[in-house]
Amino acid sequence: MLQKKFEQFLQQEVQKEEKSLYKPTNIIQEISVCMLLINHSFLDNILDKGLKHRYMENTDVFLTDLKNLLLAKNRLKLGKFVEQKCIEDTEISKVNGYFDEVKFNIEEDWNKLVNARNTARNIIDKLLPDEKLTEERVSAVYWIGPNKNVDNKEDIVLELSDGKQYSFFLNKNLSSSKSSSFNSFVVEMVGDEVEKLKSPEYMPKWNKLVQQWVKIIYENANKNIQAHIEKFIEVDRIDSVDFFKYYDLKHRDPRFKHLGEYIKEVDRNVLFFSELKCCFQPRQLLNLRLQILKLHFYRVLFLDELFTDYKQ
Repeated sequence: MLQKKFEQFLQQEVQKEEKSLYKPTNIIQEISVCMLLINHSFLDNILDKGLKHRYMENTDVFLTDLKNLLLAKNRLKLGKFVEQKCIEDTEISKVNGYFDEVKFNIEEDWNKLVNARNTARNIIDKLLPDEKLTEERVSAVYWIGPNKNVDNKEDIVLELSDGKQYSFFLNKNLSSSKSSSFNSFVVEMVGDEVEKLKSPEYMPKWNKLVQQWVKIIYENANKNIQAHIEKFIEVDRIDSVDFFKYYDLKHRDPRFKHLGEYIKEVDRNVLFFSELKCCFQPRQLLNLRLQILKLHFYRVLFLDELFTDYKQ
């Protein structure tokens, strides 16, 4: 009974994930970062020279300016993925509705502009190992926006004059909807025992689950991806990884400590080990995820103890 309910929950989450859905919560920051990579002084007049009065009188003006920059023929483009490469999407009219959903107030949203400039400066300073990224090196910046889907979750893609493309995930916050839905499932099944999941007595089981996850990822990967995994962790030390260390595993080569290494297989930079899941084809990754959950969720974690009364 419990296993059936859990598998139903998994399938519902998979169906949600497979839908293409973009919410324009961070549209201001995303497009601002794009423009700052093209024009490094894009926000200087507003942030440094006090020329914000135009946007104080009419809060829609700044949004209109951003939209016009996207609609104009310049290096800022709406992007979409075709066979692992980002190209321009000429169906630009699809973006209009997203700007209508957003509100902007120059005073209340000041930090969004500051954060956008800080993000862009980090990319400019650290993308290339031996030099700063200049405006002239930028061939195009693609804003993905409404073309995001389960296979391509990037926020923006930067293309340089040599044709290389770099993907960036600007908004890395944990999805509250996924967390909420899983918490609802656990509360329904466990009830008052849910707090036990966070207690110290269960941490060794969380750690064991993470170690099994890493081993299965490694064992199911092809040799190229295994070689990449070994750049982040020594295979014979997987058993030392715990739940919290897993998310801190970074590229061990100091040359790539800021923005990660360009991984040819996925045509993007990877800094954290947890991001290497993108090296699997989407369907393979999904099947692997389901396999792991089915094989290890009950056996390795704590559910055998907590769900005893529910099993048939």
